[in-house]
Amino acid sequence: NALIEAMASGLPVIAPNIGGANTYIENAKNGFLIDTRSSKAIAKAITTAWMVGPEKLATIGVAARQSVLAHCDPKSYIQRLDDLYSKLLTRSSP
Repeated sequence: NALIEAMASGLPVIAPNIGGANTYIENAKNGFLIDTRSSKAIAKAITTAWMVGPEKLATIGVAARQSVLAHCDPKSYIQRLDDLYSKLLTRSSP
């Protein structure tokens, strides 16, 4: 998905707080979450990103990349998938 690709590239992102965006983004730490129904919120996020300056945006971008790498690491993904399957199998046992 485009959000994860942008974050993995080290870009600070502004994303709507829907779907799984909040799984990856901690607001103002590794990106910016916004309320999609509010044009004022979108404008505020863009203004905030502009005002923090290039050094802070670079720091946010690095944090974005680190969070995606940690969350999408193959070993981590396989472990979470294994945990999910184990949980589902335990539930469905008679």
